[in-house]
Amino acid sequence: MSMVEVLYDFDTKQPDELSLHVGNLIVNCEPAEDGWMRGELNGKKGIFPRSFVKIVPQGTAIASGAVSDVKMGLPEFKFSSSPKYKPFKKAKRRVGSLPSQATYKSSIVTTTKPWKQPGIVSLETALANDKVTKELFTSPLPNHLECEICLDVLNNPLITGCCGQSYCKDCIDRVMTMLCPHCCRNLETFPDKKSVRLINELEIKCRYYAENKCQWKGSPPAFTHHLKVCEFKLIVCPLGCGKQIEKKSVTAHTSKDCKLRKITCEHCHKQISYHNMTLHKTICSEMPISCVNQCSSTEVILRKDMDAHLNTCPSQLVTCEYFEFGCNQKMKRQDLQHHSSTSMERHLSLVAESARRERDARIALEQDVRQEIALLKAIIASKR
Repeated sequence: MSMVEVLYDFDTKQPDELSLHVGNLIVNCEPAEDGWMRGELNGKKGIFPRSFVKIVPQGTAIASGAVSDVKMGLPEFKFSSSPKYKPFKKAKRRVGSLPSQATYKSSIVTTTKPWKQPGIVSLETALANDKVTKELFTSPLPNHLECEICLDVLNNPLITGCCGQSYCKDCIDRVMTMLCPHCCRNLETFPDKKSVRLINELEIKCRYYAENKCQWKGSPPAFTHHLKVCEFKLIVCPLGCGKQIEKKSVTAHTSKDCKLRKITCEHCHKQISYHNMTLHKTICSEMPISCVNQCSSTEVILRKDMDAHLNTCPSQLVTCEYFEFGCNQKMKRQDLQHHSSTSMERHLSLVAESARRERDARIALEQDVRQEIALLKAIIASKR
């Protein structure tokens, strides 16, 4: 790739970036870090977002600083919003930090989904797919083994019948066009077995290759098998805590560090998650606890036996035995006997008063009954 055309305006935030305007031509372009390219504009060299430009195919005519396509029927781009974008808030450049793209429309295929630059994936996606990428090769990757669309090593490559250019199968599927991205002629592709063979002859290293880590090197076909046994491969905790750990550390993590690991309650012997153990101890029925009344009992009280203990606890508050007669005093169970002995006269008076009230109520009830009987007899006599 040597020349690209700017599709969107871009304001710089760092000194090594190029300020872009729609229609600018950037020459001497080459891939930089993920999602970025390096090139020259008006004599200044710098980097710029890959998704803000399009590749200028070989054989296009340049006039008045713009690019006019020689071939007809090229896909058209219709922007869903103004091409002017605000500067990034974050200075750190990483995958996923670029603004949303325009909606891609073609005379052949139309889609309303936001267009996404092919080949740009997050680290988590790359780890999940176990895909061979350009940075894994121990020597510089030849240009003819690199996809012009994703700027990475050819993956499941297809070769075009028009100009012999090779692309990843997934990249061609995502572009959704019937024209060759390189020469703009009708697209017809075939499996590129030669590129597959050349790539398989190169040497790659493990994705986790580093000092004091995995030292594996081999061919791309052996890469997938190696990742199945690599002890340094990052995997998600099998217990579900979400933490990524090295494969060799799974056992230690799930037995000592994971917050979702199961531990045994020393009282009820149930399996409880580590992060739930504090809550479990507040409701465990077999856990020894102190009397809620702070009594002087020395016996071991289990939480499930607390209600039974309170029925005999000397410090439990109880009502007087003569409560139904009108004694409303409350005291500890251990003081009940003393209260009964010291308040005997009062209790007797309460009982006598209660007896008098019952006698008066009984007499009043008897009078009412006699009056009702007399009334009924009078009613019966009047009807005869």
